[in-house]
Amino acid sequence: MLVHGLESRSSAHAMRCDAMKKNTHMRVPLRPIATEPSHDLSHLFVAANGSLPWAPGRGVVNSQLAEYNAVFVEYLLHVVYSHVYLDNIPESDIIENHKSHMNWFVATHYAPFPLQVDQAFKTIAIHLDRQLIVRLSPLFFHLHEREYNDRSFKSNGVRIEFTSAEVPVASIVCSRAVEVVRRVLSKLCHL
Repeated sequence: MLVHGLESRSSAHAMRCDAMKKNTHMRVPLRPIATEPSHDLSHLFVAANGSLPWAPGRGVVNSQLAEYNAVFVEYLLHVVYSHVYLDNIPESDIIENHKSHMNWFVATHYAPFPLQVDQAFKTIAIHLDRQLIVRLSPLFFHLHEREYNDRSFKSNGVRIEFTSAEVPVASIVCSRAVEVVRRVLSKLCHL
């Protein structure tokens, strides 16, 4: 099924954004997949951003920064999804929840991290194209909804292709989530 470039395919993921090198796909091999497709999509959102490391596997430091940047986007969109779609976190808690997760990511999950917590946060806050993330966020929400509602979805494989200039169509609920992303990113990147 194709939804804004989202299509279930074989058991491997193939994802592509025009911001990546020509004819390069982000592929997950044919084996049990450790990450959710929405995490892989978050890497492509960072690639579309154009000014931040986005691809893991290009040296330890670059991989750590690429993972931080992807998780920054992914976790923010996940918490907004939880707020709007599941109604299990108030909007007023989104920023603190996100900052706490990113602090854990730097201090514990990827320790030793090449940057201090504040330095990593400031770097992405300065360089992240907030309008691009807001505009592309419906792709994440459509994908995340499929992941949430169908636990076998990941094992079927996903093919996603989009351009960095794309303006995905959003449902009414998704439009609410997009507006929350806009508000939260504006506050988050001005802390």
